[in-house]
Amino acid sequence: MTNLNTAKIGDKLISKHGAVLIYAGIDEKCAPFRHIVVYENGSGGTRTDDGKVAINNPLPSDHDIVNIIPAQLNDLKDRKTYIGKVVVFNEKTDIMESDFDIGMKARVLGIDLKDDDVWRVYFDFSEFNEYNKARAKPNYYDERGKPTLTWWDKSYFPKNFKCSEYSNPEELHFELCEEEPETVYVLLGSQGDWDLDADKNIWVVAASKDKKKIDDRLVELDRSEYHYKIEEVKLS
Repeated sequence: MTNLNTAKIGDKLISKHGAVLIYAGIDEKCAPFRHIVVYENGSGGTRTDDGKVAINNPLPSDHDIVNIIPAQLNDLKDRKTYIGKVVVFNEKTDIMESDFDIGMKARVLGIDLKDDDVWRVYFDFSEFNEYNKARAKPNYYDERGKPTLTWWDKSYFPKNFKCSEYSNPEELHFELCEEEPETVYVLLGSQGDWDLDADKNIWVVAASKDKKKIDDRLVELDRSEYHYKIEEVKLS
């Protein structure tokens, strides 16, 4: 049986019909319907301690509460939406104390929930370093007090291309990137030495997104007459 006395403000409530509501607290003046709930469309309602819409003459259509999902679990689910994914920094970046500029990209390595319900987000932008550098704005002041420097010019720029920033989960300064760049591994063959023969005849032996397949193909080749190497190609 559902017990709304265990719910906390912000928890998600699931009705028997699958609707998602938000728990908004208690108003004793409404007893026995003292639990305040809010629907996704913003309209409000009340429930009994056991989540019922009505005590007498209940209707089959009543959205009685059958499950409570703690807000912390909701947040964990939301964070998992971004972890491991590529994000692009949006217009809210300009009002944040962010070193990224609008349009830059990074991969989310992890997200911590801080005590004040703010996310600390860990980014890795190594695969987008050149892409981001080309979009860097001169937002930093030089020794003459002029904004001529970019993040790349600062001494604290992360040489490993990893950093962390804080963001409000209600107003994130980044969003999921619709198209993540994919890597294709290309096995190239040559009749000449890669370093010495600039006019060598080069051809593609195989290509795959699965590097193991390319590695296995390379092992199978006879390298007594021809030269081979694997190159990574980023699809934009």
